[in-house]
Amino acid sequence: MKTINRRHLKLDGRRFVSLTFILAAAFGWLAWPTSSLSQSSTPIPLNQRVLVVYSTVYPESLDVANYYMTKRGIPAANKCAVTPVHEHRILDWDVYESSIKAPIRTCLDAVGRDKILYIVFSHMTPYKVGPDSYLRSLDQQIADIWDEYSPGIYVPGTHPYYADAQSQGNVYLPFVSLADFRQQPSAPHLYSVWHLEGPNATVAKGLVDKAMQAETSGLTGQGYFDGRGYAPDAYDAGTVPDYRHQTSDWDVHRSADFVRRSGITTDENFNDEEYG
Repeated sequence: MKTINRRHLKLDGRRFVSLTFILAAAFGWLAWPTSSLSQSSTPIPLNQRVLVVYSTVYPESLDVANYYMTKRGIPAANKCAVTPVHEHRILDWDVYESSIKAPIRTCLDAVGRDKILYIVFSHMTPYKVGPDSYLRSLDQQIADIWDEYSPGIYVPGTHPYYADAQSQGNVYLPFVSLADFRQQPSAPHLYSVWHLEGPNATVAKGLVDKAMQAETSGLTGQGYFDGRGYAPDAYDAGTVPDYRHQTSDWDVHRSADFVRRSGITTDENFNDEEYG
């Protein structure tokens, strides 16, 4: 869950990371057979631990939500309606509170805030919130929707699911799944937030189909990794420290290494310009 695994703070939304390209992994996790609730040892299928959020303003949003829920066998009760004023960004924090945060809280209470692990936003739902002077990732706000580890939008908090790592030294702590993390005593109600998004509804639905195909046939194709623009040998030479903004570059570089070692052809872009 790269969304919340590398210690993003709740308030750090100035650099947005598109999650669409790794949704296949997210939907692959939903194929795991069972998990347990924190208060009970009774196994529960992970597809029942997903809350799907759609916009009532755009019919395509409901269409994609229904398609995804049908394909994945997600219960109809796990569908949550919101009423954003724009499909990409909410400028006013009060509007975010009333049109996004409050309805999702109501849905979580109805389904069970302990039961849900994943919150998936359907096509045509916002992913940014706030004015230009205080622009934030909506996903990070929803991940801590109960304000348990960060008491407000202006108060930073240390991410409780963060596992410290040193990508330059290739040092990582053992992985703990979100389900196992949430089972721990006094664990916060932290959610993994995703977007089922694309330029149109057909592309968004295609993400579901491609993920399910990959689960059956395995992953094929080519991996693309876009760094900040350091020279290819700068990492090995140690001139790019795993510190501050270079931490993200080391994460991208190591990700390319891992994919390359798995046998997938990899294109690591060392130019400053973005792909395309």
